[in-house]
Amino acid sequence: MNAYRDRIYANYASLVQDAAPEFNPDTARRWGRAYDFYFKGWLPSDKNASIVDLACGGGGMLFFFKERGYSKIAGVDVSPSQVKLARQVVPDVSEGSVFEFLESRAGQFDFISGLDIVEHFTKDE
Repeated sequence: MNAYRDRIYANYASLVQDAAPEFNPDTARRWGRAYDFYFKGWLPSDKNASIVDLACGGGGMLFFFKERGYSKIAGVDVSPSQVKLARQVVPDVSEGSVFEFLESRAGQFDFISGLDIVEHFTKDE
C-alpha cells in the first residue's frame, strides 16, 4: 500500500490538483469565505493558539488560519509537492505520515483540523 501511496502523492499537487508551482492567495481567499461559515464557533478565540492542519495539501487552510491572525500554525502532508506549496504559506510544514506526526507531538496543539483526509486512509488506518 505504501508504494502505491508514494506513487500517487509524489507529484500530487501538479498531476492531480493541477496546481501551479506558486501558492495562489486569491484562490485561497475565495475558499476561505466558505471556511468562515464551516468553522464558525469552532476556532480558538486566542490568536496564540497552536494550530495544525493534517493533510494540509497546498496550504489553503494554513493560509486561512494565517489570514485570521493565528501565528502558531503548522501543517503535515505526505506529498512532497503539496508540502513545497504549503511552505510558501508557513514554514512549519512537515512531510510525512499524519499518524507519526501526531504521535511525536502529542498534546502540543490547541486546535487540529483535517479536511479532505479520511477518504485517503486504508481500512486499518
